[in-house]
Amino acid sequence: MEEIIEDGKIVKELKGHHQEIAVILNMVPGYTVDQQHIRDVSHNKAQVFSVHVPRLLTICERLYPSDEKAQKKAFISMVVYTLATAGTLTKGDLPVFVVSPQE
Repeated sequence: MEEIIEDGKIVKELKGHHQEIAVILNMVPGYTVDQQHIRDVSHNKAQVFSVHVPRLLTICERLYPSDEKAQKKAFISMVVYTLATAGTLTKGDLPVFVVSPQE
C-alpha cells in the first residue's frame, strides 16, 4: 500500500453504506474513474466499484518481475478477489462495464 501511495496513486476508502450500481473495469492507463462525480450527479445515491486494470498489472509486474506466469496468476487473483468483494457487498448482480482507450 505504501508503494502505491508513494507513486502518487489514489487510494480509496468507502465510508457509509455501499450503494454501488455497477463494476467498472478501467483499461485506460493514467486515468481513473471519478467516483465523486458519480456521487455528485446521483445526489449521493450511487457508487461504483472501480477496478484500474493497468495498475493491477503494474503491481503484478513489480511483485514478479521475471516470472510472467506468476504475473498472470497474481492478476487473475486480484480481479477475482475484487469481483468477489463486489459480489459480497452487494446482491451480486451488478452489471460490469469495460472502459477502453479510444482509437
